[in-house]
Amino acid sequence: MMAPNAPIMLLITKTMNRSWIYGIMVMVGFPAQVMLAQPGAALRWSPAHIHSLAEQPAYLETHPTVWGLGGGVTYSLASNVLTVEQMLLRDTFLDQSLKDQLVSQLGPRNEVRLALNQDWIGSFRVRDLPISLGYQAHTLGYVRLNNPQTLGLVLYGNAPYAGQPVEDKGIQGISMQYQAYSLGTARRIMGWDLGLRVKLLTGRNLLQVKELSYSFLTAADGSRVALQTAFERHQTRGAGVQGIGIGADLGIVREWKGLTVQAALLDIGAINWDATYWDKNASFEWNGIEISDLLSTDLSNGFDALLGDTLRTVLLGDSSVGAYRIPLPARVQAGAAYQTGPHRVFGSLTGSWVSYAAGGPVQGNLGYSYRLWDRLDLGAHVYAGGLDPVGAGVFAEGGVNFFMLHLRGFVSAAQAVGWVAPATGRGLSIQGGISLQQIVTAY
Repeated sequence: MMAPNAPIMLLITKTMNRSWIYGIMVMVGFPAQVMLAQPGAALRWSPAHIHSLAEQPAYLETHPTVWGLGGGVTYSLASNVLTVEQMLLRDTFLDQSLKDQLVSQLGPRNEVRLALNQDWIGSFRVRDLPISLGYQAHTLGYVRLNNPQTLGLVLYGNAPYAGQPVEDKGIQGISMQYQAYSLGTARRIMGWDLGLRVKLLTGRNLLQVKELSYSFLTAADGSRVALQTAFERHQTRGAGVQGIGIGADLGIVREWKGLTVQAALLDIGAINWDATYWDKNASFEWNGIEISDLLSTDLSNGFDALLGDTLRTVLLGDSSVGAYRIPLPARVQAGAAYQTGPHRVFGSLTGSWVSYAAGGPVQGNLGYSYRLWDRLDLGAHVYAGGLDPVGAGVFAEGGVNFFMLHLRGFVSAAQAVGWVAPATGRGLSIQGGISLQQIVTAY
């Protein structure tokens, strides 16, 4: 499933139109799947819902169904420096004041993530053995730059920086689209529920830039441009399956007198891609002809257009084809919940060692929910860590029985501040799903 083009990518798409920046920065319109600010923070404490298996595969052992089938989607957007209002630009025209505002807000490390996920999962039993089958369509993306002047070059062109060098290093970007076909099971051993899901991964599209650095200088009179850059770039070719990989989810749960303790290791694995590869250390210098504004939106000057094409040739001229391995955005989560009557409190920590995974190295949340009429759970949680450092979310989950079937749904806005106050919130997310299950025990 392809992600829609979010308006935030206007800024990055403008980069694509600048030939040399396209070569060295590769800031594409990154659609992505990753659960930013933990949309699953509440769902991982809802074992009755089939979608909770995405957060905790061990819940399959206690899932009170003969069979179940459900589908859901997740969309998330987050930045550590830009607000939701700035990211969701509704106009393709950026006036000078908005450009100035965007550049002035950037700091020494600037990140944006956009996320989308489509998930289908089914469960059934063979004798006493629970089985789950799943399909997920993922896209994930991440872009990071460290010098605000890098975005300035994209928005203003090079003319405002004439006479001064502009440098940046550690720029990263990835856009990856893949699908996962999963098979899972769970067993109870000495009071502990253990779950495992194995996944066959098929890669569809990949574009990655690793540790890009550059130095760009325009002479004060515009008569000289000098560029030095180093980067690695990987990009798939054509359509269809472009990579194959294996992944897994592991989970463990223990319940005791209203207390639930659980932990999971999710999205372990990698995809081996068949990709075009560039490993460049390039330099370029142009002398003797006045360059009015190489990076302006309108390259009406013929010399500017010619120079842009020449830079593209220098930067992207040589490539090789081969296999390239990229890990999944693996993460680990652990926490506890306590239920007494209709009241439930819960909390967990999530972390990742993969730079483009969501939530940063460590993110924590603490929440509360209340059950109405034995059918509807309403709750809220607060979180700290991740791209938007603090925030709050709300969620609702419930279902109805008819005959021996149970229709269940949930919706979660894990980054609620971005929805109600987009001018201040640095992220937003929405997650929802519906399932139909044949029950063997009452909810």
